[in-house]
Amino acid sequence: MADKPVLFRLTGPGVILGVGNGDPASRDPEKATQVKTFTGLAQAIIQSTQVTGTLELMAQSPGLKEAHMVVHSKLSRYRRLFRRRRND
Repeated sequence: MADKPVLFRLTGPGVILGVGNGDPASRDPEKATQVKTFTGLAQAIIQSTQVTGTLELMAQSPGLKEAHMVVHSKLSRYRRLFRRRRND
């Protein structure tokens, strides 16, 4: 199986922290939005911001159908308590 480049895009209140493919010998940067597959696998690690909203992660690769994933994020009750105590 040939390694294919996968490009990740994220919309909404969040960021792509990094990418990976599980290849222990890979020298590709992990702080990126694109990664080559390894045995057909690629991953993106995302993080929401402190804003409630909907994140949509899209993955594109030449010759393959585009994939979408939707994540709904909201501010944690525990984060609000922690921020309140820290600011007191």
